[in-house]
Amino acid sequence: YLNYYFNLLANLIDNKHLVPHLRSAGLLEILLEFLTLRNKFRMTRSGPLQLIELFIKILPDLLDDFIAQNGFNILIDLLKYEVDFALENPNYDGGAPKDAIVTHSISVRQIKTINSTLKLTLYLLKNHHGDRMRNLFDSNILKSLIKIIENPSVFGVDLLSDTLLIITSIMNNEPTSFSILKEARVIDTFFNHFSNFLTKSTDLLVAIPESFSAIGLNKEGLKLLKESDCINRFLQVFKDVELCKLLLKDDNCSLIGYSMNELARHHPELEPLIEKAVIKLFNEIPDLLNFEEDDFYQSEQGSLCHSRKATYDKFEEDESAMETWETSASANLL
Repeated sequence: YLNYYFNLLANLIDNKHLVPHLRSAGLLEILLEFLTLRNKFRMTRSGPLQLIELFIKILPDLLDDFIAQNGFNILIDLLKYEVDFALENPNYDGGAPKDAIVTHSISVRQIKTINSTLKLTLYLLKNHHGDRMRNLFDSNILKSLIKIIENPSVFGVDLLSDTLLIITSIMNNEPTSFSILKEARVIDTFFNHFSNFLTKSTDLLVAIPESFSAIGLNKEGLKLLKESDCINRFLQVFKDVELCKLLLKDDNCSLIGYSMNELARHHPELEPLIEKAVIKLFNEIPDLLNFEEDDFYQSEQGSLCHSRKATYDKFEEDESAMETWETSASANLL
């Protein structure tokens, strides 16, 4: 019944004429009370999180109420609780579903709750700027983000992507925040666990160039980026057939190329590194390609045969389909 109840509230909030009345009735305070619950029914937290985000989207001034009612600390404490609980109770609720391919080891309900928490955090950071937002990111929330980066097999690629977007948003919207992130070990964690981001997730891979650009806004960050091998390691994903297949969908390869071009344009000091990594990639790709010819002929009866003399070709069981440009691993790399 909770799902129906939250859907009803979402429809009410979506009505701009009703929003002021819902605000006056104290709906935000009630939703925040849900976030302080520490029971096994995680929908009592994930649902209100989504409603709060919708509420603030419809009525941006509501952020003042959110802050006045200790919303930042409630959000920070909730993320800490869920992340720590996931690490301390790896088999809770049976863990990840056994009949589906997922990248996380915790239950779907836990993922949904953490995801909703991160989504609300990201929305606030991207759409509301100023000194008061420092109270959100200059806090223990950074420790929770670090734990997600350090444990990708537990939290999965979707939460890892949300985490990277939050860190990037902090640096883009508050350039002076780099020192805070550096002191909290967030920057070091990014570089030390960079390989965790190079995985089968379009959203994650597409977000990496923007994170480079955000780090480069700070002189120390730019220096760290130049000294690291991250740009070269990132472009090496184009040597991975499975990652290339993934990126070719929706033309994400072109999007990454555009993002890297923008990175070089905004940070000229990185251009030589990018050029070197691209040239290295071009030199390595040919050795990975293998286009084999398929010998087949068509008989007068219309059958495909292995030789000119054959009149038909017996059906071959357990054989793979003939390779085409679309299915060729080498074509995907190229």
